[in-house]
Parts: sequence; C-alpha cells; structure tokens
Amino acid sequence: MTDADLCFLPATGMISAVKKKKLSPVEIVDAFLARIEKINPQVNAYCTVVPEMAREAARKAEGSPSKT
Repeated sequence: MTDADLCFLPATGMISAVKKKKLSPVEIVDAFLARIEKINPQVNAYCTVVPEMAREAARKAEGSPSKT
C-alpha cells in the first residue's frame, strides 16, 4: 500500500490495521505528512503543520520511546 492509498483508507480500516499490527500509528502519520507536503502548496489547506509533534503523539500511541 502506498502512502497515497493509506491516506484514503477509511478510519475503520486504519484502526483495524493498527490492531492487527499491519500498520503503526507512526506509519499513518508519516503517510499523511508526506501527502500534506506534496499537496498543500497547491491547495493551501494547512497554515501550520507540526510534524514532530504529530510523530511524537504517534510514537506515544504505539508505545515507542520518544526521540527527544
């Protein structure tokens, strides 16, 4: 599954994949951040993006130690 495919996966599908350990919260966040970086210059939908804060929350969600 590509990052673009992941971004269009329904939330219920993401939850199921995380529970089955097929995806991690960090992988999901990284896919969305990549999509934002690619598309936002054209659509200007986000005025503030804080990738490290998003990744930190994802690491906490999966139980990984933080990289601070």
